[in-house]
Amino acid sequence: MDILLSTHAEQRCQQRAFSKDKLALIEGLGIQIPQKGGTTLVTFSCSNINYYISVLKEALQSLNGLEPKILGKKVWKKKIRTLKQVIDALCKKHMPYFVKSDMDGVIITCGYLNSRAKRNY
Repeated sequence: MDILLSTHAEQRCQQRAFSKDKLALIEGLGIQIPQKGGTTLVTFSCSNINYYISVLKEALQSLNGLEPKILGKKVWKKKIRTLKQVIDALCKKHMPYFVKSDMDGVIITCGYLNSRAKRNY
């Protein structure tokens, strides 16, 4: 899955330590909330945080059980680091999120929610 970023999103990802792997995890596990202007907010549901953490911990355990040679040592370390970062982010108060365009799927911005996700229809 190829993730496209706008120039603004590239800057925000760099500032907030979001890698493309982290964005892919958020998109794969998160919920999508339609917004005004043809955009979608992708984040985690607060009511299912324990479920998300348990799924990510299982993935981390299975990845730790693999030989690093199978994926390549650099890729293996990167995947483990990404899983740990997302688990840490979910354990904190502010949920990670990103906003993407519905038309072309380009990610517009990313960050951490300071309040509940608003559903702007």
